[in-house]
Amino acid sequence: MASGRRTSTRIWVLADAHIGGEPTAELMGVNVRTNLRHAIKFVMAQAGEADHIVLLGDISHDGSAASYEWMATEVGRTGLRCHSVPGNHDGARYAGFRRHVAPGDPTRLHQDWSAAFLDTRGHGSEPGRAPLGDVQRFWADWASETSNAIFFMHHDLIQPVPPGRVGIPNAGEFMLALTRGSNRQILVVGGHRHQYYTANIGSVAYVSCGAISCQFEFDDETPVRESEHPELISIDLYSHDYVVNRHILSSGPG
Repeated sequence: MASGRRTSTRIWVLADAHIGGEPTAELMGVNVRTNLRHAIKFVMAQAGEADHIVLLGDISHDGSAASYEWMATEVGRTGLRCHSVPGNHDGARYAGFRRHVAPGDPTRLHQDWSAAFLDTRGHGSEPGRAPLGDVQRFWADWASETSNAIFFMHHDLIQPVPPGRVGIPNAGEFMLALTRGSNRQILVVGGHRHQYYTANIGSVAYVSCGAISCQFEFDDETPVRESEHPELISIDLYSHDYVVNRHILSSGPG
């Protein structure tokens, strides 16, 4: 979507960093810390003071204290307000990381956009589960408002790119809960699949983020590395509109 007005809020979304506790930790042969540093350098070169960063889950790959401490230091270098949701790889130490880096997620990122940060982790499994109660409470809190809504979550809600790999088994129920606010624009931003794509179902627009660590393609349901280059998106929020920008970082940091 395009708008003639200058954006007042830009959100940088970094998904699936999969940081390990060791500096040499890799995912599918890619040094994930190198990719994250490249992304942070890119954001710092372009960000404005009013921008936000959202970490979209699988922040750590091994759940180690060292991985979260390193990520907190790198994100802190930007000076931007940070928010986060957990992924299926984020374990018990995530709570402490979130309290330190993103102590309070706002419910409004822009005067015309309300935000929800959802924990979609399942119980000890890779597939997630949509927190229907959180969505229902969100709409109850904003029942008298006319603002649009943006939901951030780790697991992939929609999978238009075959073959399928289960993201959220109760996605249908979640879609019904989302469309309670169908008179507004609804944007859902997810990760987990390590692939960028967009989809629209009724009043819901969905964006799947590429990954900081590496990009996947699928052999049946098994992920294989498609690209070692980090990807992220930025979302420009306008009063009644938004623009999603895909950023593919094709060379290493200086």
